[in-house]
Amino acid sequence: MLGKLTEAMPFRVADFENVEAARASLDSGSITMVLVFPQDFSKQVAGEAPIELTFLNSQHLSMVESQIGMQAPQLLQAAFSAGITNFREALKAGQIPDGNLPVSLNVETLHPAKSAASLVAPFTLVYTTWLGALVGALMLFIASRAAGTPVARGAFRTWVPIVSAGVAALATSLVVSLVTRDWTLFLPVLVTFWSLQLVIGWMMNGLFSTFGYSALIIAFPTAFYQTALSGAQIPKLAAPEWLLSIYGALPFEVVGAGFSRCDLPVGGGFAS
Repeated sequence: MLGKLTEAMPFRVADFENVEAARASLDSGSITMVLVFPQDFSKQVAGEAPIELTFLNSQHLSMVESQIGMQAPQLLQAAFSAGITNFREALKAGQIPDGNLPVSLNVETLHPAKSAASLVAPFTLVYTTWLGALVGALMLFIASRAAGTPVARGAFRTWVPIVSAGVAALATSLVVSLVTRDWTLFLPVLVTFWSLQLVIGWMMNGLFSTFGYSALIIAFPTAFYQTALSGAQIPKLAAPEWLLSIYGALPFEVVGAGFSRCDLPVGGGFAS
């Protein structure tokens, strides 16, 4: 029965000889969590008394691993409770328990990612696009303040971003293609990154040209909250209410959707 239950778990399972070895692996970050069974587990399963298992997790791991470790106890408790209940009911009915779960799950993934790196690529691309546009616009504003006439400054702030965004897009698309090992992403990422950073950079340049350094009050939070507003980290509607009350009416999610379509061409982008 234990084998059937562990096979149904949505993660890889490893066996350890003792609790100390498992705790050491958790402490080193080699594993995400530990579930400890009592030595007489099989005997307890055949009885009627409640069974107590020990669960170990840690929050010194990555954000995702820590979240999984915090949510797993409820999932494991429900799974083992259902399996043991079925086992005991079969024994009461005089049947031979086979350990099979009564429910099977047919999982269909609509738009599977080509690699694990592809899952985080949209998040990374959104963040670097906005951060690069903000820093580039600020540096360009500082460098061009004394650049002759307003027409000369305007031309400088218009044409330089075209080149700088192109170089950044080329470097980014190379990194994404190498990390994901998918060179079909090179051209879509290049075009999308270049276009979006250029448009966002021009927008940032307009803010600095109009409001000066005071534009940072608007530009800074707008750039740094894009991972939530664009749907790259969480669905846009799951963002804090105060954030949506300020930015919710603006279609920032098109940025995240654009990068999502680069990695999952058949998809429609992030849910909003």
